[in-house]
Amino acid sequence: MRFYVQAILAIFLLPLAAMGQTKPLMNKKVFDTALLYERMHPAGFYEAAINAYDRGDKYGGAFLYYLGQLRYKYYCHANPEVEEDGDKAVLASLNSVVGEEINFFLGGHADNYAIVLDSVLAWDKRHEYTFYPKKKSPAKHKEILDGLTKLRNYIVANKASIEEQNAAARKERH
Repeated sequence: MRFYVQAILAIFLLPLAAMGQTKPLMNKKVFDTALLYERMHPAGFYEAAINAYDRGDKYGGAFLYYLGQLRYKYYCHANPEVEEDGDKAVLASLNSVVGEEINFFLGGHADNYAIVLDSVLAWDKRHEYTFYPKKKSPAKHKEILDGLTKLRNYIVANKASIEEQNAAARKERH
């Protein structure tokens, strides 16, 4: 088990070494939390994201937010029993409220934003969402993953403009 955890952490830390960073963006506690929430309703990821972000683990919070968004979008789009005014409305609200602060933070750090999204994509490849397994609707799962990949690619391609817009928005906030 210990080897497994070390291997997982190494996967997430490799991009940092390539960028010359020495401090990891995310810690083991975040990944332990993610493992726990893989068995639960996806709204729980958002609570975990807020908790991590508020205690100062901003990148861990961002990881949990985007993993939760991936799981919740998949759940809402793949599950025929989900209603518009139920989980779909909750998903939209959580993305608006939780996502606003996290995305604002990440917008000032586009390289790290891409690392967070890469980490979510890598996590998804290695972990099953046991609450609502991916095999229930592989096509919907791929569709949601493709959207996240497009966001990641957009951030990488538009790093300078994203960071400039974020800097201007920060000046307006103060």
